[in-house]
Amino acid sequence: MTLESIYTLFDEYFTIIPSVNSQSVSELTAECHDIADECQKIRYQVYCLEQKFEREEDHPDHKENDEYDELSLHALIQHKPSGDFAATVRLVTFESLGKNHLFPIELHSDINKKGRAIIDSLPRNAIAEVSRFAVSKTFRKRILDSNYHGINELGEQRQLDSRRVIPHITLGLFKVLFQMSHTAKVHYWYAVMEVTLIRLLRRFGFDFIRVGPVVDYHGKRVPCYINVADALDNIRKVQPGVWDFITDTGQLKLEHQS
Repeated sequence: MTLESIYTLFDEYFTIIPSVNSQSVSELTAECHDIADECQKIRYQVYCLEQKFEREEDHPDHKENDEYDELSLHALIQHKPSGDFAATVRLVTFESLGKNHLFPIELHSDINKKGRAIIDSLPRNAIAEVSRFAVSKTFRKRILDSNYHGINELGEQRQLDSRRVIPHITLGLFKVLFQMSHTAKVHYWYAVMEVTLIRLLRRFGFDFIRVGPVVDYHGKRVPCYINVADALDNIRKVQPGVWDFITDTGQLKLEHQS
């Protein structure tokens, strides 16, 4: 199966739902907060029940949330045939930081001298942190069930294959991160990611730069950052098919921060 056909398969089975389509983060609507609510339910399932990073008893409403959620940008990936939500991610914006103006990465990891020099040279309101990146294990188990068969336009029956679909759910989450970054005028991402995810993303052209040592933050993770527009340029060079998918064949255009 080619990259192009895989992305066609993604669009056939999944839809991306961002919590902000307006031109201002401050214009978040009630519908946006409903999306955040569904995101928190997935996060509870992944972070509390599956991975045990958070305690179940600390979230009696079965929603994993924190002080950053209210003004963060949230996104869901929904499975079209069933209506189930499969994955979520959020962008912690500068507006959501509160009085200390520190991103979670700055509170929970040790940014090295070189990384600190890079970050300090950037405008704070142009940075956001990629956070709560979660794909439901329950969904991954169910996508091989009969309920997840689909009929395409030719009348042929298909069955999702987790080995192919999951990496492209990951790319779907990054697609919506690029979209929300464009809307919110975010030019740089902070992230604390698993080494395996960094390696996977590098195959697709994402060149995250490490800014500190491995930390134990919801598992073993590495603090890093990336220039959003530069990342998209590099993806186009390394994996043009991925660039087509993320940008809808060039419809999404990101400005380089001067």
